[in-house]
Amino acid sequence: MSLRFASIVVGLASVALAACASSAALRAAKDARYAGPRSAMLEVVAETVNARSDLRVQRLELERGLVVTSGTGRFLDGTEEPRADGSTTRSLVVTRFEIALVGSANGYRVEVTPVMLLRRPGYPAPVPLAAGDPQTPGWVVGKTEKLTLAIYDALADFRVDATKTASAAR
Repeated sequence: MSLRFASIVVGLASVALAACASSAALRAAKDARYAGPRSAMLEVVAETVNARSDLRVQRLELERGLVVTSGTGRFLDGTEEPRADGSTTRSLVVTRFEIALVGSANGYRVEVTPVMLLRRPGYPAPVPLAAGDPQTPGWVVGKTEKLTLAIYDALADFRVDATKTASAAR
């Protein structure tokens, strides 16, 4: 085996291991359960969102257990929209996030959902994009995953150990 081929194989293996590790971390974040006062957890989520340079909390709904971010526009390739008036000659995706604490005091889980509108030049109205739509740019998926992981880390004090919960239920 040539040295070049061996280095390519090692490089690909490293990428695969990193993807598995990040995939496992994302799965843990999505499956995590939290216990405690919902209002306190929502405040932590809001602080986490506002600590990011690219997002701001637009609305905090304590009764519904929901944090809604303001929308930001980016081109399909992920670059930021440069015009203040919102006009452009390229398609633009305006994205906001809804972060919900779902469940009850016995165990909440966090759902991070992107809400997207696709603005196309020459079209009078934006087109809603559902999560998982084939037109959804990859950067939206990455941004959603990063936000999910940041919230998972921020809510560590509220996290419930699944093994303790299972044994307590018996």
